[in-house]
Amino acid sequence: MALAASLWAAGSEKPRFKRAALTAMELSFDRRLTTLADDPYLLIGPTRGVYLEHYGAVFTAEVSLSNSLAPNPFRPAITKDDIAKTRAKKLERLPALRQCMRDMLLAASASLDEVPANEQIAIAVSLLYYPDEDRSGMPGQILMQGEKANESCSNRKTWIGRWSCRGSAETSWGKFSSTSASSLRKTCFARWPTSWGFRW
Repeated sequence: MALAASLWAAGSEKPRFKRAALTAMELSFDRRLTTLADDPYLLIGPTRGVYLEHYGAVFTAEVSLSNSLAPNPFRPAITKDDIAKTRAKKLERLPALRQCMRDMLLAASASLDEVPANEQIAIAVSLLYYPDEDRSGMPGQILMQGEKANESCSNRKTWIGRWSCRGSAETSWGKFSSTSASSLRKTCFARWPTSWGFRW
């Protein structure tokens, strides 16, 4: 009887985190990702969010920074020039994607009031590549996360997080900080030696 009562009590508890809050952020993230460049097909896998109790909110999405090499029965054979142009375009768009993810972290930290201050907000974007592409030095996934932490996060004056860039052979970690959403766009970036990862 005691076991049944405890199970009933646990099952009758209302969920502390509402799914609607995640849904709103998913739609917001999708809008941000689809406006990265003048290409309506950048977003391959829509944003999905989940709240993990005692950890925080996690969002994932899949993006292709260029679809110029996507399979197409009406296109002539792919040339080395096509491959080089696609690589250049993706490299050009990577900083915009990272900035978008930072902005998304700030937006989530300000909007997800139900995430406790000591828990995390994490965003992972997987990057799609086609078989003919030159992937050397290109990330397969970018992960950014930070603690929702103290008042400095909620009032958007200071927010510190970390990001990782996962490629086919290595994972590089770095840190980024912002004094406000606007100044974050003006942050200067410096690349550290590969063995140390990167700092942003």
